[in-house]
Amino acid sequence: MDCVELERHDMLIHKLQFKCTFRHFADVDLHPGQLHFLMLLHEQGRLNQTDCARKLGVSSASIGMSVRRLEKAGLIKKSADKNDLRVTKIELTARGKQMADDAKMAGEDLLRIKYAGFSETEIEQLSVYQKKILKNMKTYYENREGEQQ
Repeated sequence: MDCVELERHDMLIHKLQFKCTFRHFADVDLHPGQLHFLMLLHEQGRLNQTDCARKLGVSSASIGMSVRRLEKAGLIKKSADKNDLRVTKIELTARGKQMADDAKMAGEDLLRIKYAGFSETEIEQLSVYQKKILKNMKTYYENREGEQQ
């Protein structure tokens, strides 16, 4: 098996995982990308849009669009910061917290399915390989970033 075939398998796995997640939340009109936003708020509590964008690695415009959609769906609410009324904070509603809990359980179920039949040793080996790939890609990205400046 060559690297091209490995990459094709990786892309297919990622695509199927995305489709499974999308299907699970299709009835609430929630895009899988917005799940990351919900999970961030679930884990860290009230945040402003700038912090959300930075932590998720997306643009402020993208967060703004997600805020509008999630607020319309009743999953988040905006409120003024108690210490600085010029700052707007975003937090989950009760429905948003329930959705985040559901997303966490669905994600855990999907991981169990994804790695069914793997031994503990195989999982550990895969983790080592993924960390090595991640390191290679980060190094490449950082080197390319320096070339473009």
